[in-house]
Amino acid sequence: MQKLRLADGAFVAAAGGRGPQPGGAGDHENQFNSPTGLAVGGNELVPLLYVCDENNHRIVVLGDRVDSLVWHYDFGGCAATLH
Repeated sequence: MQKLRLADGAFVAAAGGRGPQPGGAGDHENQFNSPTGLAVGGNELVPLLYVCDENNHRIVVLGDRVDSLVWHYDFGGCAATLH
């Protein structure tokens, strides 16, 4: 996931990435394995991005900061975690 500045499309931050396995699939925090859907939630003060991480069987919740995307928590998969 990449965060871009709305005004000019400039890169601001990234969250999530490929894992170390062949093919790049990841199952740890800040890694995805076939992200297939997005939803936006939260509010103006606490915007949230929900990512369907299909092959890890989980939903990942990313929060927004001015200069980054923060991995808040995920649920589902083999070992759901809460941060």
